[in-house]
Amino acid sequence: MINRTQSFQNCRETDVPGYNDCPNFIYPSKGALGTRKARFSVEDTCGNTKPAVAPPPPVKRVKSQQETTISFKGKSELLKDLDKLFACNSKLPPAEFQYHKNKVLANVDQSLSHDHGCQLMSRAMTCIGKKEQFKKVIMEWMMSDSSTSKWCPSFLKIAGNVAL
Repeated sequence: MINRTQSFQNCRETDVPGYNDCPNFIYPSKGALGTRKARFSVEDTCGNTKPAVAPPPPVKRVKSQQETTISFKGKSELLKDLDKLFACNSKLPPAEFQYHKNKVLANVDQSLSHDHGCQLMSRAMTCIGKKEQFKKVIMEWMMSDSSTSKWCPSFLKIAGNVAL
């Protein structure tokens, strides 16, 4: 029977049952570490691993159709296209349409100030008639660029309710 009230404060390590009962091969002594070689080798135990004869082939990037067919417009052209979009008839009530239009016009300049924004807006403008594709393009843009959060929902609402 083990005496659970026994104090182990002033005793040797060998007096404590279970202390340091790990086998020696798990924690080798310091002398064994110095004699070990620094180089490790992998042994093929199944016999089915063969060394590479040639390097792997280079990976070629396949361009999508959208990348090759769409050339992006400049900022001034895109703003003209936005004006054409705003001139179309909308299913939105006039007050709501005006609210969203003002929100887009006030904030779109920041996103169109760089080429990436112009490229994505060009892509979005080509998809305006296709509702699902347009929504996908706008949502991807919103997730990749935080500056679009001020105006993209309004742009999505206007473009989704345009009567073409």
